[in-house]
Amino acid sequence: MSENNNEKRIDNNIEHTIPPEVEFGPKIDRDTGRIEFTDSYTEFMNTFRKESDGTSFQEEEEKYKESSQERRETRRKRQQRRRRIIALCTVVIAVAVIVMFVLGQFNTAYDDEDDFQNFADSKFRKMRVLPDTKDRLITYQYGDSVSFAYRYDPSSNEDLAVFRDQQVESLKKDFEKSVKKAEKNKGDVSKGIFRKDTNHAMLFDSAVYDTGNGALAMAIYAVEYNETGGKMKPSQTSIQTYLLDANGLKVLNPMQLLTPDYKEKTAEYCQEYIQKNYKEDQIKTDAEEYLKESESNYNQLILSNGDMTVFFDEGTVLNASEGVLAVDIPKVYLGTSFRSKVIDRYVDPEKPMVAITYDDGPGGKSEQRILRCLKKNGAVATFFYLGNRIAYDEETVKMAYDAGCEIANHSWDHPDLTGMSARQIKASLNKTSKTVKKVTGTGTELFRPPYGSYNESVLKAADMPAILWSIDTEDWASRDAKAVFKVIKKRKNLDGHIILMHSIYKSTAKATEMIVPYLQEKGYQLVTVSELIKYKTGEAPKPGKVYTGGDFD
Repeated sequence: MSENNNEKRIDNNIEHTIPPEVEFGPKIDRDTGRIEFTDSYTEFMNTFRKESDGTSFQEEEEKYKESSQERRETRRKRQQRRRRIIALCTVVIAVAVIVMFVLGQFNTAYDDEDDFQNFADSKFRKMRVLPDTKDRLITYQYGDSVSFAYRYDPSSNEDLAVFRDQQVESLKKDFEKSVKKAEKNKGDVSKGIFRKDTNHAMLFDSAVYDTGNGALAMAIYAVEYNETGGKMKPSQTSIQTYLLDANGLKVLNPMQLLTPDYKEKTAEYCQEYIQKNYKEDQIKTDAEEYLKESESNYNQLILSNGDMTVFFDEGTVLNASEGVLAVDIPKVYLGTSFRSKVIDRYVDPEKPMVAITYDDGPGGKSEQRILRCLKKNGAVATFFYLGNRIAYDEETVKMAYDAGCEIANHSWDHPDLTGMSARQIKASLNKTSKTVKKVTGTGTELFRPPYGSYNESVLKAADMPAILWSIDTEDWASRDAKAVFKVIKKRKNLDGHIILMHSIYKSTAKATEMIVPYLQEKGYQLVTVSELIKYKTGEAPKPGKVYTGGDFD
Protein backbone atom coordinates (compact mmCIF):
# COMPACT_ATOMS: atom_id res chain seq x y z
CA MET A 1 0.00 0.00 0.00
CA SER A 2 1.36 3.39 -0.95
CA GLU A 3 2.39 5.95 1.64
CA ASN A 4 -0.61 8.27 0.87
CA ASN A 5 -3.19 5.53 0.82
CA ASN A 6 -1.88 3.77 3.88
CA GLU A 7 -1.41 6.87 6.16
CA LYS A 8 -2.35 6.01 9.68
CA ARG A 9 -4.17 8.15 12.33
CA ILE A 10 -4.23 7.48 16.06
CA ASP A 11 -7.44 8.29 17.99
CA ASN A 12 -8.25 7.04 21.45
CA ASN A 13 -5.33 4.71 21.21
CA ILE A 14 -6.99 2.83 18.31
CA GLU A 15 -5.20 2.47 14.99
CA HIS A 16 -7.35 3.07 11.92
CA THR A 17 -6.49 2.99 8.26
CA ILE A 18 -8.22 5.57 6.06
CA PRO A 19 -9.56 3.84 2.93
CA PRO A 20 -8.13 5.10 -0.37
CA GLU A 21 -11.55 6.17 -1.68
CA VAL A 22 -11.99 8.70 1.16
CA GLU A 23 -11.10 12.22 0.15
CA PHE A 24 -9.31 13.57 3.23
CA GLY A 25 -9.74 16.90 4.96
CA PRO A 26 -12.12 19.86 5.02
CA LYS A 27 -12.66 22.38 2.28
CA ILE A 28 -13.14 26.16 2.54
CA ASP A 29 -16.03 27.72 0.71
CA ARG A 30 -14.49 30.77 -0.92
CA ASP A 31 -17.85 32.57 -1.16
CA THR A 32 -18.96 32.22 2.47
CA GLY A 33 -15.60 31.57 4.16
CA ARG A 34 -17.13 28.62 6.03
CA ILE A 35 -15.30 25.29 6.55
CA GLU A 36 -17.05 22.28 5.00
CA PHE A 37 -16.22 18.59 4.93
CA THR A 38 -16.52 16.27 1.94
CA ASP A 39 -19.28 13.70 2.02
CA SER A 40 -16.84 10.76 1.92
CA TYR A 41 -14.84 12.15 4.80
CA THR A 42 -17.96 12.83 6.81
CA GLU A 43 -19.26 9.28 6.25
CA PHE A 44 -15.91 7.84 7.28
CA MET A 45 -15.80 9.95 10.45
CA ASN A 46 -19.34 8.96 11.38
CA THR A 47 -18.36 5.29 11.14
CA PHE A 48 -15.20 5.97 13.13
CA ARG A 49 -17.05 7.88 15.91
CA LYS A 50 -19.70 5.23 16.25
CA GLU A 51 -17.08 2.56 16.57
CA SER A 52 -15.23 4.70 19.14
CA ASP A 53 -17.85 6.16 21.48
CA GLY A 54 -21.19 5.85 19.73
CA THR A 55 -21.35 9.51 18.70
CA SER A 56 -21.79 10.54 15.11
CA PHE A 57 -19.69 13.25 13.54
CA GLN A 58 -22.79 15.38 12.93
CA GLU A 59 -23.67 15.18 16.62
CA GLU A 60 -20.17 16.23 17.60
CA GLU A 61 -20.35 19.03 15.12
CA GLU A 62 -23.69 20.20 16.52
CA LYS A 63 -22.29 20.10 20.07
CA TYR A 64 -19.31 22.07 18.92
CA LYS A 65 -21.51 24.61 17.25
CA GLU A 66 -23.71 24.94 20.38
CA SER A 67 -20.65 25.33 22.57
CA SER A 68 -19.27 27.98 20.24
CA GLN A 69 -22.55 29.88 20.32
CA GLU A 70 -22.60 29.79 24.13
CA ARG A 71 -19.05 31.08 24.24
CA ARG A 72 -19.87 33.83 21.77
CA GLU A 73 -22.98 34.76 23.78
CA THR A 74 -20.93 34.84 26.98
CA ARG A 75 -18.32 37.04 25.34
CA ARG A 76 -21.05 39.31 23.97
CA LYS A 77 -22.67 39.72 27.38
CA ARG A 78 -19.29 40.32 28.99
CA GLN A 79 -18.50 42.99 26.42
CA GLN A 80 -21.90 44.63 26.94
CA ARG A 81 -21.34 44.67 30.68
CA ARG A 82 -17.88 46.15 30.20
CA ARG A 83 -19.30 48.87 27.92
CA ARG A 84 -22.02 49.70 30.46
CA ILE A 85 -19.42 50.03 33.22
CA ILE A 86 -17.24 52.25 31.04
CA ALA A 87 -20.24 54.39 30.11
CA LEU A 88 -21.31 54.69 33.75
CA CYS A 89 -17.81 55.67 34.83
CA THR A 90 -17.66 58.22 32.04
CA VAL A 91 -20.96 59.77 33.19
CA VAL A 92 -19.82 59.86 36.83
CA ILE A 93 -16.53 61.50 35.90
CA ALA A 94 -18.30 64.02 33.66
CA VAL A 95 -20.78 64.91 36.41
CA ALA A 96 -17.94 65.29 38.92
CA VAL A 97 -16.05 67.57 36.54
CA ILE A 98 -19.17 69.68 35.96
CA VAL A 99 -19.89 69.92 39.70
CA MET A 100 -16.30 70.90 40.43
CA PHE A 101 -16.45 73.51 37.67
CA VAL A 102 -19.71 74.95 38.98
CA LEU A 103 -18.40 75.05 42.53
CA GLY A 104 -15.23 76.67 41.30
CA GLN A 105 -17.28 79.33 39.54
CA PHE A 106 -19.80 80.10 42.26
CA ASN A 107 -18.29 79.03 45.57
CA THR A 108 -16.94 82.37 46.71
CA ALA A 109 -16.00 81.26 50.22
CA TYR A 110 -12.29 81.37 50.98
CA ASP A 111 -9.93 78.96 52.72
CA ASP A 112 -6.83 80.99 53.45
CA GLU A 113 -5.43 84.51 53.51
CA ASP A 114 -4.66 84.60 49.78
CA ASP A 115 -8.19 83.45 48.97
CA PHE A 116 -9.63 86.15 51.22
CA GLN A 117 -7.56 88.85 49.56
CA ASN A 118 -8.77 87.70 46.15
CA PHE A 119 -12.34 87.68 47.42
CA ALA A 120 -12.03 91.19 48.87
CA ASP A 121 -10.35 92.56 45.75
CA SER A 122 -13.12 91.19 43.53
CA LYS A 123 -15.75 92.88 45.69
CA PHE A 124 -13.93 96.21 45.82
CA ARG A 125 -13.73 96.28 42.03
CA LYS A 126 -17.52 96.14 41.87
CA MET A 127 -18.27 98.76 44.55
CA ARG A 128 -19.86 101.88 43.05
CA VAL A 129 -21.51 103.59 46.04
CA LEU A 130 -18.85 106.24 46.75
CA PRO A 131 -17.63 108.78 44.19
CA ASP A 132 -14.32 107.42 42.94
CA THR A 133 -10.96 108.70 44.15
CA LYS A 134 -7.50 107.77 42.91
CA ASP A 135 -4.67 105.79 44.47
CA ARG A 136 -6.59 104.22 47.32
CA LEU A 137 -4.84 101.56 49.39
CA ILE A 138 -6.19 98.29 50.79
CA THR A 139 -5.30 96.60 54.06
CA TYR A 140 -6.38 93.07 54.95
CA GLN A 141 -6.99 91.48 58.34
CA TYR A 142 -7.53 87.74 57.94
CA GLY A 143 -8.96 85.64 60.77
CA ASP A 144 -10.09 82.05 61.31
CA SER A 145 -13.71 83.14 61.40
CA VAL A 146 -13.97 86.93 61.04
CA SER A 147 -11.92 88.86 58.47
CA PHE A 148 -11.76 92.51 57.42
CA ALA A 149 -10.58 94.47 54.38
CA TYR A 150 -10.30 98.24 54.33
CA ARG A 151 -9.88 100.44 51.25
CA TYR A 152 -8.97 104.04 51.99
CA ASP A 153 -7.27 107.22 50.80
CA PRO A 154 -3.71 107.67 52.03
CA SER A 155 -3.57 110.91 54.02
CA SER A 156 -0.79 113.07 55.33
CA ASN A 157 -3.26 114.49 57.85
CA GLU A 158 -2.59 112.34 60.90
CA ASP A 159 -5.58 113.63 62.87
CA LEU A 160 -7.89 112.87 59.96
CA ALA A 161 -6.47 109.36 59.63
CA VAL A 162 -6.89 108.73 63.35
CA PHE A 163 -10.50 109.93 63.25
CA ARG A 164 -11.28 107.70 60.27
CA ASP A 165 -9.61 104.65 61.83
CA GLN A 166 -11.56 105.17 65.07
CA GLN A 167 -14.85 105.03 63.20
CA VAL A 168 -13.79 101.87 61.37
CA GLU A 169 -12.58 100.18 64.56
CA SER A 170 -15.92 100.91 66.22
CA LEU A 171 -17.78 99.28 63.32
CA LYS A 172 -15.44 96.27 63.41
CA LYS A 173 -16.09 95.70 67.10
CA ASP A 174 -19.84 95.88 66.58
CA PHE A 175 -19.61 93.34 63.74
CA GLU A 176 -17.51 90.91 65.78
CA LYS A 177 -20.03 91.10 68.61
CA SER A 178 -22.94 90.47 66.27
CA VAL A 179 -21.16 87.43 64.80
CA LYS A 180 -20.48 85.96 68.25
CA LYS A 181 -24.06 86.57 69.27
CA ALA A 182 -25.43 84.96 66.11
CA GLU A 183 -23.21 81.88 66.52
CA LYS A 184 -24.16 81.58 70.17
CA ASN A 185 -27.86 81.73 69.31
CA LYS A 186 -27.42 78.96 66.75
CA GLY A 187 -25.74 76.81 69.36
CA ASP A 188 -23.45 75.33 66.75
CA VAL A 189 -21.65 77.21 64.04
CA SER A 190 -22.77 75.98 60.63
CA LYS A 191 -19.92 74.30 58.79
CA GLY A 192 -19.17 74.52 55.13
CA ILE A 193 -18.07 71.39 53.24
CA PHE A 194 -14.52 70.44 54.25
CA ARG A 195 -14.34 73.65 56.30
CA LYS A 196 -13.64 74.00 60.01
CA ASP A 197 -15.10 77.49 60.52
CA THR A 198 -17.86 79.51 58.92
CA ASN A 199 -16.45 82.64 57.32
CA HIS A 200 -17.65 86.15 58.13
CA ALA A 201 -16.21 89.26 56.53
CA MET A 202 -16.69 93.00 56.59
CA LEU A 203 -15.35 95.24 53.84
CA PHE A 204 -14.90 98.99 54.29
CA ASP A 205 -14.69 101.46 51.44
CA SER A 206 -13.60 104.89 52.66
CA ALA A 207 -12.80 108.12 50.87
CA VAL A 208 -12.10 111.77 51.73
CA TYR A 209 -13.15 114.69 49.54
CA ASP A 210 -12.46 118.41 49.40
CA THR A 211 -15.88 120.05 49.73
CA GLY A 212 -14.79 123.05 47.72
CA ASN A 213 -15.59 125.65 50.37
CA GLY A 214 -12.97 125.10 53.04
CA ALA A 215 -13.96 121.77 54.62
CA LEU A 216 -13.55 118.03 54.16
CA ALA A 217 -16.10 115.30 53.59
CA MET A 218 -15.55 111.69 54.59
CA ALA A 219 -17.62 108.61 53.78
CA ILE A 220 -17.28 105.07 55.12
CA TYR A 221 -19.30 102.45 53.25
CA ALA A 222 -19.42 98.99 54.81
CA VAL A 223 -20.68 95.62 53.58
CA GLU A 224 -21.10 92.59 55.83
CA TYR A 225 -20.73 89.08 54.37
CA ASN A 226 -21.65 85.76 55.94
CA GLU A 227 -20.97 82.29 54.57
CA THR A 228 -24.08 80.34 53.59
CA GLY A 229 -23.92 77.05 51.74
CA GLY A 230 -20.28 77.54 50.84
CA LYS A 231 -20.90 81.01 49.43
CA MET A 232 -20.13 84.44 50.85
CA LYS A 233 -23.38 86.37 50.70
CA PRO A 234 -23.88 90.05 51.64
CA SER A 235 -26.12 90.38 54.67
CA GLN A 236 -26.10 94.12 55.36
CA THR A 237 -24.77 97.41 54.03
CA SER A 238 -24.30 100.68 55.88
CA ILE A 239 -22.99 104.20 55.29
CA GLN A 240 -21.48 106.81 57.57
CA THR A 241 -20.70 110.35 56.43
CA TYR A 242 -18.86 113.21 58.10
CA LEU A 243 -18.38 116.86 57.23
CA LEU A 244 -15.20 118.05 58.93
CA ASP A 245 -13.26 121.25 59.36
CA ALA A 246 -10.15 121.65 57.22
CA ASN A 247 -7.99 120.02 59.89
CA GLY A 248 -10.30 117.03 60.19
CA LEU A 249 -10.71 117.62 63.92
CA LYS A 250 -14.29 118.82 64.28
CA VAL A 251 -17.56 117.49 62.84
CA LEU A 252 -19.64 120.11 61.05
CA ASN A 253 -23.38 120.40 60.48
CA PRO A 254 -24.53 120.45 56.82
CA MET A 255 -26.01 123.91 57.44
CA GLN A 256 -22.50 125.23 57.96
CA LEU A 257 -21.67 124.41 54.34
CA LEU A 258 -25.12 124.76 52.77
CA THR A 259 -27.96 127.25 53.11
CA PRO A 260 -31.25 126.06 54.67
CA ASP A 261 -33.02 125.78 51.31
CA TYR A 262 -30.69 122.96 50.22
CA LYS A 263 -33.09 120.41 51.70
CA GLU A 264 -35.99 121.63 49.60
CA LYS A 265 -33.91 121.39 46.41
CA THR A 266 -32.43 118.06 47.38
CA ALA A 267 -35.81 116.54 48.24
CA GLU A 268 -37.25 117.60 44.89
CA TYR A 269 -34.26 116.19 42.99
CA CYS A 270 -34.22 112.86 44.85
CA GLN A 271 -37.95 112.27 44.50
CA GLU A 272 -37.75 112.76 40.75
CA TYR A 273 -34.60 110.63 40.52
CA ILE A 274 -36.22 107.69 42.31
CA GLN A 275 -39.31 107.75 40.11
CA LYS A 276 -37.22 107.80 36.94
CA ASN A 277 -34.64 105.18 37.84
CA TYR A 278 -36.46 102.54 39.89
CA LYS A 279 -39.46 100.32 39.35
CA GLU A 280 -42.42 100.43 41.69
CA ASP A 281 -41.65 97.02 43.21
CA GLN A 282 -38.14 98.22 44.15
CA ILE A 283 -39.40 101.24 46.11
CA LYS A 284 -40.54 100.90 49.72
CA THR A 285 -44.15 101.76 50.43
CA ASP A 286 -43.09 104.28 53.09
CA ALA A 287 -40.25 105.78 51.02
CA GLU A 288 -41.90 109.20 51.12
CA GLU A 289 -41.06 109.47 54.83
CA TYR A 290 -37.36 109.45 53.94
CA LEU A 291 -37.64 111.53 50.78
CA LYS A 292 -39.61 114.47 52.09
CA GLU A 293 -38.00 117.66 53.32
CA SER A 294 -37.58 117.44 57.09
CA GLU A 295 -35.09 118.09 59.87
CA SER A 296 -34.17 114.42 60.12
CA ASN A 297 -33.71 113.84 56.36
CA TYR A 298 -30.86 114.77 54.02
CA ASN A 299 -28.21 114.99 56.73
CA GLN A 300 -26.26 111.97 55.44
CA LEU A 301 -24.25 113.48 52.60
CA ILE A 302 -20.84 114.37 51.25
CA LEU A 303 -19.64 117.27 49.10
CA SER A 304 -16.88 117.07 46.51
CA ASN A 305 -15.92 120.40 44.98
CA GLY A 306 -19.51 121.51 45.23
CA ASP A 307 -21.11 118.33 43.87
CA MET A 308 -23.27 116.55 46.43
CA THR A 309 -23.97 112.87 47.04
CA VAL A 310 -26.90 112.06 49.32
CA PHE A 311 -27.14 108.61 50.93
CA PHE A 312 -30.16 106.66 52.11
CA ASP A 313 -29.77 103.75 54.52
CA GLU A 314 -30.54 100.21 53.41
CA GLY A 315 -34.25 99.43 53.55
CA THR A 316 -35.47 103.03 53.79
CA VAL A 317 -36.24 104.32 50.28
CA LEU A 318 -35.54 101.08 48.39
CA ASN A 319 -35.97 97.45 49.39
CA ALA A 320 -33.23 96.15 51.67
CA SER A 321 -31.92 93.92 48.87
CA GLU A 322 -30.93 97.08 46.96
CA GLY A 323 -28.50 98.08 49.75
CA VAL A 324 -27.44 101.67 50.46
CA LEU A 325 -28.76 104.17 47.92
CA ALA A 326 -26.52 107.00 46.68
CA VAL A 327 -27.91 109.91 44.66
CA ASP A 328 -25.44 112.28 42.98
CA ILE A 329 -26.56 115.92 42.68
CA PRO A 330 -24.47 118.30 40.55
CA LYS A 331 -23.28 121.63 41.93
CA VAL A 332 -25.13 123.52 39.22
CA TYR A 333 -28.42 122.21 40.60
CA LEU A 334 -27.62 123.38 44.14
CA GLY A 335 -26.78 126.87 42.90
CA THR A 336 -26.62 129.43 45.70
CA SER A 337 -27.40 126.75 48.30
CA PHE A 338 -23.69 125.92 48.33
CA ARG A 339 -21.97 128.37 50.68
CA SER A 340 -18.78 130.00 49.51
CA LYS A 341 -17.15 129.25 52.87
CA VAL A 342 -17.87 127.35 56.06
CA ILE A 343 -19.71 129.23 58.80
CA ASP A 344 -19.87 128.58 62.53
CA ARG A 345 -22.59 126.27 63.79
CA TYR A 346 -25.89 127.17 62.20
CA VAL A 347 -28.98 127.84 64.30
CA ASP A 348 -32.07 129.64 63.03
CA PRO A 349 -33.01 132.09 65.81
CA GLU A 350 -36.55 132.32 64.44
CA LYS A 351 -37.28 128.66 64.99
CA PRO A 352 -38.02 126.93 68.33
CA MET A 353 -35.09 125.18 69.99
CA VAL A 354 -34.41 122.88 72.90
CA ALA A 355 -31.24 121.70 74.67
CA ILE A 356 -30.87 118.07 75.74
CA THR A 357 -28.30 117.53 78.49
CA TYR A 358 -26.78 114.35 79.90
CA ASP A 359 -25.15 113.96 83.32
CA ASP A 360 -22.73 111.54 84.99
CA GLY A 361 -20.83 110.46 81.88
CA PRO A 362 -18.86 109.59 79.96
CA GLY A 363 -21.34 106.77 79.57
CA GLY A 364 -19.50 104.19 77.47
CA LYS A 365 -21.57 102.18 75.02
CA SER A 366 -24.85 103.79 76.06
CA GLU A 367 -23.47 107.27 75.39
CA GLN A 368 -21.92 106.17 72.12
CA ARG A 369 -25.34 104.95 71.05
CA ILE A 370 -26.74 108.37 71.99
CA LEU A 371 -24.02 110.08 69.95
CA ARG A 372 -24.75 107.96 66.90
CA CYS A 373 -28.40 108.95 67.14
CA LEU A 374 -27.52 112.64 67.42
CA LYS A 375 -25.13 112.46 64.50
CA LYS A 376 -27.62 110.61 62.30
CA ASN A 377 -30.21 113.31 62.90
CA GLY A 378 -27.85 116.27 62.63
CA ALA A 379 -28.36 117.16 66.28
CA VAL A 380 -26.13 118.02 69.24
CA ALA A 381 -26.39 117.94 73.03
CA THR A 382 -24.44 119.01 76.12
CA PHE A 383 -22.67 116.40 78.26
CA PHE A 384 -21.78 117.13 81.90
CA TYR A 385 -18.88 114.80 82.75
CA LEU A 386 -17.50 113.49 86.02
CA GLY A 387 -13.73 113.85 86.00
CA ASN A 388 -13.02 110.51 87.66
CA ARG A 389 -14.77 108.62 84.83
CA ILE A 390 -12.95 110.26 81.93
CA ALA A 391 -9.69 108.32 82.22
CA TYR A 392 -11.62 105.07 81.77
CA ASP A 393 -13.57 106.25 78.74
CA GLU A 394 -11.58 108.81 76.77
CA GLU A 395 -12.87 107.32 73.53
CA THR A 396 -16.44 108.42 74.27
CA VAL A 397 -15.34 111.92 75.36
CA LYS A 398 -13.47 112.37 72.07
CA MET A 399 -16.41 110.99 70.15
CA ALA A 400 -18.78 113.52 71.74
CA TYR A 401 -16.41 116.41 71.10
CA ASP A 402 -15.84 115.37 67.48
CA ALA A 403 -19.60 115.21 66.97
CA GLY A 404 -19.89 118.92 67.78
CA CYS A 405 -21.45 118.38 71.18
CA GLU A 406 -20.68 120.61 74.15
CA ILE A 407 -18.53 119.19 76.96
CA ALA A 408 -19.26 120.62 80.41
CA ASN A 409 -18.25 120.05 84.04
CA HIS A 410 -20.10 117.98 86.64
CA SER A 411 -17.31 117.93 89.29
CA TRP A 412 -14.72 115.25 89.89
CA ASP A 413 -16.72 112.62 91.80
CA HIS A 414 -20.27 113.97 92.27
CA PRO A 415 -20.10 115.54 95.77
CA ASP A 416 -22.59 118.03 97.20
CA LEU A 417 -20.62 121.21 96.58
CA THR A 418 -22.53 123.17 99.22
CA GLY A 419 -20.75 121.14 101.90
CA MET A 420 -17.27 121.90 100.57
CA SER A 421 -14.88 124.79 100.99
CA ALA A 422 -14.16 127.17 98.15
CA ARG A 423 -10.74 125.59 97.73
CA GLN A 424 -12.22 122.10 97.51
CA ILE A 425 -14.85 123.24 95.00
CA LYS A 426 -12.23 124.80 92.76
CA ALA A 427 -9.99 121.74 93.03
CA SER A 428 -12.84 119.41 92.00
CA LEU A 429 -13.93 121.51 89.04
CA ASN A 430 -10.45 122.47 87.87
CA LYS A 431 -9.21 118.89 87.96
CA THR A 432 -12.15 117.82 85.82
CA SER A 433 -11.62 120.67 83.35
CA LYS A 434 -7.92 119.78 82.94
CA THR A 435 -8.80 116.14 82.34
CA VAL A 436 -11.28 117.11 79.64
CA LYS A 437 -8.71 119.40 78.02
CA LYS A 438 -6.18 116.59 77.94
CA VAL A 439 -8.58 114.59 75.75
CA THR A 440 -10.20 117.30 73.62
CA GLY A 441 -7.71 120.14 73.73
CA THR A 442 -10.32 122.43 75.29
CA GLY A 443 -11.37 122.86 78.92
CA THR A 444 -14.93 123.29 80.26
CA GLU A 445 -16.81 126.61 80.40
CA LEU A 446 -20.10 125.49 82.01
CA PHE A 447 -20.80 123.46 85.13
CA ARG A 448 -23.77 121.71 86.67
CA PRO A 449 -23.64 121.25 90.44
CA PRO A 450 -24.33 117.63 91.48
CA TYR A 451 -27.93 117.14 92.69
CA GLY A 452 -28.60 120.67 91.45
CA SER A 453 -27.38 121.84 94.84
CA TYR A 454 -25.65 125.23 94.99
CA ASN A 455 -25.35 128.46 96.96
CA GLU A 456 -23.54 131.76 96.51
CA SER A 457 -20.28 130.28 97.75
CA VAL A 458 -20.47 127.55 95.12
CA LEU A 459 -21.22 130.03 92.34
CA LYS A 460 -18.36 132.26 93.37
CA ALA A 461 -15.82 129.45 93.70
CA ALA A 462 -16.85 127.83 90.43
CA ASP A 463 -16.57 131.08 88.46
CA MET A 464 -18.57 129.52 85.61
CA PRO A 465 -22.20 129.71 84.47
CA ALA A 466 -24.30 127.20 86.46
CA ILE A 467 -26.69 125.13 84.36
CA LEU A 468 -29.75 123.48 85.90
CA TRP A 469 -32.79 122.15 84.03
CA SER A 470 -36.46 122.83 83.38
CA ILE A 471 -37.55 119.26 82.48
CA ASP A 472 -36.43 116.30 84.57
CA THR A 473 -37.15 113.01 82.79
CA GLU A 474 -36.23 111.01 85.94
CA ASP A 475 -34.62 108.45 83.67
CA TRP A 476 -32.41 107.39 86.57
CA ALA A 477 -35.51 106.29 88.49
CA SER A 478 -37.68 104.64 85.85
CA ARG A 479 -34.92 103.04 83.71
CA ASP A 480 -37.73 102.78 81.15
CA ALA A 481 -37.34 104.31 77.68
CA LYS A 482 -41.07 104.62 77.09
CA ALA A 483 -41.60 106.33 80.42
CA VAL A 484 -38.84 108.83 79.63
CA PHE A 485 -40.30 109.50 76.18
CA LYS A 486 -43.72 110.03 77.73
CA VAL A 487 -42.35 112.85 79.91
CA ILE A 488 -41.30 114.71 76.75
CA LYS A 489 -44.44 114.01 74.77
CA LYS A 490 -46.80 115.36 77.40
CA ARG A 491 -45.17 118.81 77.28
CA LYS A 492 -46.95 121.04 74.78
CA ASN A 493 -44.25 123.68 74.39
CA LEU A 494 -40.58 122.80 74.68
CA ASP A 495 -39.10 125.93 73.15
CA GLY A 496 -36.21 127.19 75.28
CA HIS A 497 -36.28 124.25 77.69
CA ILE A 498 -33.30 122.35 79.08
CA ILE A 499 -33.95 118.60 79.36
CA LEU A 500 -32.12 116.50 81.96
CA MET A 501 -31.10 112.90 81.30
CA HIS A 502 -28.15 110.61 82.14
CA SER A 503 -25.94 109.04 79.47
CA ILE A 504 -24.96 106.00 81.53
CA TYR A 505 -28.21 104.07 81.06
CA LYS A 506 -29.08 101.84 78.14
CA SER A 507 -32.73 102.78 78.56
CA THR A 508 -31.81 106.46 78.16
CA ALA A 509 -30.02 105.71 74.90
CA LYS A 510 -33.13 103.94 73.67
CA ALA A 511 -35.30 106.85 74.80
CA THR A 512 -33.00 109.28 72.96
CA GLU A 513 -33.61 107.39 69.73
CA MET A 514 -37.31 108.15 70.15
CA ILE A 515 -37.01 111.69 71.51
CA VAL A 516 -34.62 113.23 68.96
CA PRO A 517 -36.60 112.46 65.78
CA TYR A 518 -39.82 113.31 67.61
CA LEU A 519 -38.59 116.78 68.58
CA GLN A 520 -37.30 117.45 65.07
CA GLU A 521 -40.59 116.42 63.51
CA LYS A 522 -42.27 118.91 65.83
CA GLY A 523 -39.99 121.59 64.40
CA TYR A 524 -37.49 121.96 67.27
CA GLN A 525 -33.81 122.58 66.68
CA LEU A 526 -31.60 120.56 69.01
CA VAL A 527 -28.84 122.86 70.25
CA THR A 528 -26.20 123.04 72.96
CA VAL A 529 -26.92 124.84 76.22
CA SER A 530 -24.58 127.70 75.26
CA GLU A 531 -26.38 128.11 71.94
CA LEU A 532 -29.77 128.06 73.63
CA ILE A 533 -28.77 130.76 76.08
CA LYS A 534 -27.10 132.84 73.36
CA TYR A 535 -30.11 132.85 71.05
CA LYS A 536 -32.72 133.21 73.79
CA THR A 537 -30.97 135.94 75.79
CA GLY A 538 -28.89 137.58 73.10
CA GLU A 539 -25.66 137.05 75.03
CA ALA A 540 -23.25 134.29 75.99
CA PRO A 541 -23.68 132.52 79.36
CA LYS A 542 -22.22 134.57 82.22
CA PRO A 543 -20.08 133.21 85.10
CA GLY A 544 -21.87 133.19 88.43
CA LYS A 545 -25.32 133.16 86.86
CA VAL A 546 -27.79 130.25 87.12
CA TYR A 547 -29.72 129.11 84.02
CA THR A 548 -32.65 126.72 84.29
CA GLY A 549 -34.21 127.13 80.85
CA GLY A 550 -37.88 127.30 79.99
CA ASP A 551 -38.47 131.03 80.35
CA PHE A 552 -35.70 133.40 79.33
CA ASP A 553 -37.88 136.53 79.32
